[in-house]
Amino acid sequence: KSSYVSADGAVYFGGGELNSTEQHMSGNNSGKLSPANQYVCWTSFEVKPGDAFDISVNYFSPDGQGNIALSGNTGNPYYKSSNMVVLDYGNGWKKINLKTIIPANYSEKQIKFGLFYSGAKTCYFDDLSIVLSKR
Repeated sequence: KSSYVSADGAVYFGGGELNSTEQHMSGNNSGKLSPANQYVCWTSFEVKPGDAFDISVNYFSPDGQGNIALSGNTGNPYYKSSNMVVLDYGNGWKKINLKTIIPANYSEKQIKFGLFYSGAKTCYFDDLSIVLSKR
């Protein structure tokens, strides 16, 4: 499996080969990241200035280094990431969130999205939610 697919089948996310049954918040699997495989669920979205993202995901990581990221393409300085915990389930799993609005000076038609791990151990991501509100 080389990709994940959104529930409505409209969006394909890269990294399906990193699927794991070792840890999961819901269902039977999650995306497993390590220093050798730092990115999962990468894709691009068509955007314009004023569009708003509300992204959340559950993650399990002993060193707390799971992140949500949005970035412009090469040459565009826009970059936004977050590992802000909004809910600690008390079992090692935490929910992180990124809320942002595409700035007025963003000139590209797409923005890159991904989940990444910057730690030295392992990290599992599960239950990704992306709400993109078009302006």
